[in-house]
Amino acid sequence: MHEGQTKTETYQWRAFAFVPVELDADFWKAFESSARWTALHKTMDKLAFDDMRSFFVPAVADILCANEKTQGHYGRWLCSLEVAQQPHTVLDAVQQPIKIAQVQLLRFPQLSAFIIELYTDGSLGQEALLSVNREACRWLPRNLRDRIPMWQDGQGQQFSLAQWLIKQLPASQHDKLSAAFAKVDWFGHQLPSFSIIRAQQTTEVLQADELTVKLLTATPLDQAGYRLAPAIKQQILSEGIDQYWADWFFANHEGRYLAVLSQHAAEFIEDNLTQYYMPMVLLVIYQKLMAAQLLEQFHLCGLSENRRGLARVRRQFTRFRHKFAFQRVTTYPLGNRVFSFIHRQADIDRQLARIAEQIESTDNYEQLQIERHEVKAVNLLTWIAALVLPVTTVAVIFAVDKSLLSSFKPFWLISLLSTAAMLLIVLVLQFINKKT
Repeated sequence: MHEGQTKTETYQWRAFAFVPVELDADFWKAFESSARWTALHKTMDKLAFDDMRSFFVPAVADILCANEKTQGHYGRWLCSLEVAQQPHTVLDAVQQPIKIAQVQLLRFPQLSAFIIELYTDGSLGQEALLSVNREACRWLPRNLRDRIPMWQDGQGQQFSLAQWLIKQLPASQHDKLSAAFAKVDWFGHQLPSFSIIRAQQTTEVLQADELTVKLLTATPLDQAGYRLAPAIKQQILSEGIDQYWADWFFANHEGRYLAVLSQHAAEFIEDNLTQYYMPMVLLVIYQKLMAAQLLEQFHLCGLSENRRGLARVRRQFTRFRHKFAFQRVTTYPLGNRVFSFIHRQADIDRQLARIAEQIESTDNYEQLQIERHEVKAVNLLTWIAALVLPVTTVAVIFAVDKSLLSSFKPFWLISLLSTAAMLLIVLVLQFINKKT
């Protein structure tokens, strides 16, 4: 990841794996009484918590750093683990165990997310780094024969990552959570993740290279059958990297986010990445998934001509666009630069534009249908009037005195002409409606 890179270079690694999942009212009712989880604002010093909130604009701070006032609508909780309780897994190609430091839960409307913090104690070589970054966030097997990493807890029991997470949550919700976690396939078998990597290099300038591409695409270092097309490599290096400082850069591709630091980067940068940029990444993931979900729901309701469903999705879209489609999340220019970069890469604006176009198209179609029904109603009433007019004329004739009829000869002519004129008007109107 730098000019003059050597094979002996080592790296320090930590990551945050995100588990986006839909949680119902029963879960939140049971979760509120859970003793294992504590609201984040209660675990931090007030000054430190207020400082974290001050990084974000108020509307975003209320979501990502919920306090006593906003905890009812949103919320962020922490489940800390003592060192003896921290589960770990050991991969075949890596001697260093991967450990779980803590878990957080961030509540959004409709779709919430667990945040699993992972780390290794020692330094990793290139092959070990690639293996850890690829395998640690695996959630579902690729196929029936595939084996995902198993995590061993302090009592020696082994679980998949999903099974272990379920054990940290209310027992009454385990069955529901098992079903919900089995559907967490937003990014395939991998969880979306944000990795922070510090390279122990000797040169001054940090630079994205082929190792960065392999980390972003989860491909092994040297293995037949895993060769990326040159055009894709170039695209990732040209579009998927954002670097402002010489000592670190930000990168992302298809749900994998990286912050790579040199050994010269100040320690506070890593703290800032954890405290500020990690929630920012999760916010973009939430925006992307909600936009995709709304588009899918709108399409399904349209296929079934479910007007109530369409109206519900329309309301959800309007609410989401007004409250959560942020274009600016912080007053810090560099923070907004990074947010704009990952927001643009996630292609959220294009998805929202597609939904808006679908809504406009549906509204136009429904308006056209209403106009057609109105035209049919007018035509029906016109035909009824045309049919009733001769009958009315006859009724008038019979109501007129016979002596008046014999003396008022033009009466018959006027009646016949008015009836013929009305029928002619009806026919002309029908012809014009068919033409239009």
